[in-house]
This record gives sequence, structure tokens and C-alpha cells, in this order.
Amino acid sequence: ITPLVDRIGQLRDELDISTIIVMGGSGDYLDVANTVIQMHDYQAVDVTEKAKQVIAQHPTQRHNESEESLQTFRPRALNRVALMNILTDGKFRVSAKGKDSLRFGKEFTNLSALEQIESADEVNAIGWLWFQLAQLPGWCNNPAKEIEEMLSGEWHASLPKQGDLAKPRTLDVMAALNRMRKSQFKPSH
Repeated sequence: ITPLVDRIGQLRDELDISTIIVMGGSGDYLDVANTVIQMHDYQAVDVTEKAKQVIAQHPTQRHNESEESLQTFRPRALNRVALMNILTDGKFRVSAKGKDSLRFGKEFTNLSALEQIESADEVNAIGWLWFQLAQLPGWCNNPAKEIEEMLSGEWHASLPKQGDLAKPRTLDVMAALNRMRKSQFKPSH
């Protein structure tokens, strides 16, 4: 496991990702910080220059543990046919079992580890969004992008008018899809 302090520079330089860390009592991050903000009497104070002086007087003794370049996640394509096969194998059902489980056809997907899901209404919407993904044949090269497009604008227009749907985040729809045992992914091109 590579410590975050050793990846901050790579995140910034290679992926253009900013990192904000809220902490106290450690100077390990001062040498990689662009800006240092101190809370003083509930007021934010920029102490970046003071931090640079501390770094100059007390250089870090840490050895950088990130010897490899930063690996990014490769996009994955979703097999839409596998999703539709789940629904057509027996009873057609899309329903939440509380906020911790989703029934999609005969399959139950455990969502208890997805702490950000707030209600069964979100889980119902996730299932119906999967149903929308399954409507087209073949592979979906960027399922997260398609879900994001579905959720923009009048996202509920193509879903059943049941009244028990709440808009989920794309992240939660994808996280749930990753937990379904019969979903099929392959590296995307």
C-alpha cells in the first residue's frame, strides 16, 4: 500500500486531480502542499509561506514509497444482453427490498455496502435504469456516461409512473451494477 502523501504529486501532475486534506498535528504533507490553510479562532488563514519556511528548516526524512507510475482505471464495457437475459429468465421483476437489496429478474443484488443510498426509492430507480441500459443490443462501451445522460434532464420520463422512484447518483447506479453477480464486463476500447 502506497501512502497518499507519496501519490499526491502524481495525482496532480499525471491526472490533474486536486487533493484537499483536513488534518492536524502532522507535517508530512507540507512538502507536497501547494497551499496550507490554518484554522485560527474559526477563521481560515493562509500560512503557505510559513509552511515553506518550516520545510526549508526541517526537510522531510520520509522515503518516497511510490516507485511505480500511477495506474488509472481502464474503462469497462457492459454486456447489455446479459442484463436482458437476467430479466427474461423467469419472472420479470424490478423491485427494491428495502435500501439494501435489489431484485432484478430472479437475481438479488446486495447493496448493504453502498452507504450513500438513502431509500428503497433510489434502489427502485437503479433497477429501472438497468432495465433502460438493457434495451439496446450488444455492448455498452461507457455505461457510466450512458447512465449520466439518462439521469440528466427529465430522467424519470422513460421510467414507470409508480411514484416510488428517487433520483440516484451515477456513482451509486454503477456501484450497484458492479455488485450484481451476473453482470458482464470486459475492457473497453
